[in-house]
Amino acid sequence: MTDRQLKRMLKLEKKQIEKEIFQQKKNRLSFYRKRLFVMITAILMLSSVAFAYHQFTISEWFLAESLNYDQILDKNPTYRLDMESKDQGVAVTIEGFVTDELNTYLYYNIEDETGRRLRVSRDGIEIENADTLFKELKSDLYESMIPKEYVDENFKSFYHAGSSTLASENLNIYREVIRFDTLDVKSGTAEVMITQLIDESGNVIEGKWSYELPFDRYKVEKIEIGKEQTISLPYKDEEITLKYLSLEKGITATRLSYIETKDKDNLNVGYNNFMINDEPLRKIFFGSDVKQDINQMDFFPIEVKKIRRITCELESLYVDERVLEIYPLESFPVEIEYKGETLLIEESFTDRYKYTITDDGYKNRDFHFLEFEFKFGKSLSPMQSAGGESYLVFKDGNETKVVTFFDGMMYPDAETRTKKYILETHFSDEELKSKEYYEYSGESANQIRIRREYKKIRVNQEIIIYSKWLW
Repeated sequence: MTDRQLKRMLKLEKKQIEKEIFQQKKNRLSFYRKRLFVMITAILMLSSVAFAYHQFTISEWFLAESLNYDQILDKNPTYRLDMESKDQGVAVTIEGFVTDELNTYLYYNIEDETGRRLRVSRDGIEIENADTLFKELKSDLYESMIPKEYVDENFKSFYHAGSSTLASENLNIYREVIRFDTLDVKSGTAEVMITQLIDESGNVIEGKWSYELPFDRYKVEKIEIGKEQTISLPYKDEEITLKYLSLEKGITATRLSYIETKDKDNLNVGYNNFMINDEPLRKIFFGSDVKQDINQMDFFPIEVKKIRRITCELESLYVDERVLEIYPLESFPVEIEYKGETLLIEESFTDRYKYTITDDGYKNRDFHFLEFEFKFGKSLSPMQSAGGESYLVFKDGNETKVVTFFDGMMYPDAETRTKKYILETHFSDEELKSKEYYEYSGESANQIRIRREYKKIRVNQEIIIYSKWLW
């Protein structure tokens, strides 16, 4: 074995180990994050129940979302603490610590002497007695074959599941709601240490704000459903089987647990308009998980005395369709034909190669997004997305450019289609030349490949999850 081959093998082995560790960690993240194409069409997926019924403005949406998080603490005053700790003139107040058998929420706000807005850095908060409060989680991580040293060093990134920043009407207050996994113990004290704050400019403030937060874990009400149904999908006679396991009502959330079984991994469905007794539910974005093949979806709590009916809508089918179309490239700009329309490919170069692909027929395509790769010399080179242009296409043929993430949320009935793709090499010209195993010649790409089509197919089929007549 040559030195070059050995060097390449060691690099690949290191990458594989890192990939496996990352995958183990990724499995604990949200249900939607694990689906790559959903990230690409995230504007469509995050259309919530509220937008299906009302065309909210962005400010109205933020206000509604804030009130939803606020109600969890406001309706459970026994969990309110208002514990303040000061350092360097900055007061961090823990407003509440709410926990049940579903989630754990930490509410706080920050105010300094000048009225600046501050928040806690993701790396700046730690539960110091996490080994006790999340002991089952730690055992599960050990058993999953992740190296023990890695778990010990990064444990807080496993139990720290997500956060939502909510600006109060008082401009001097910046409310943050951080979600952790549910605690393994029924009652006790959480020893919380905050060590880093950041301002709106991203500047870091080091300090020490510590708290001892008493808690009693709230017991949830669980309704066993045990219903299974098979649904035909409008794509190549494919089917999906849904088995609904339970609904749990807690003070932090209403959680639906179900199993989704399908034959093809490249198919995923989007659900919307969840209702209990015809009352709409709002999804908690960072409150969903997938654990041991069981999907768990969290909604903001809803008050009903008796549950007689639970419904939702299978809104969309997302398809990751694998294709392989290969085109030689000799000079730029160049036009290639794909499915009856042309794609214009242009090249530019600064310290790395950048390719802009324009699809003028995007409005009439049966796909919403394409995935490309380029070949340099004899080897494929890693490319990354460096931008692009997407448009909302309405049923009447009108269109508007997507400027912000929220544009699609304002118009959930519009199709989001990509007109322009901008890709560039991960490495500069000199960096690519130094990576021997790419066999890079320092010249322009000589081949483009279209690898995947991402499609969104409307379904709009009502699903009755649970129905029980109460006399």
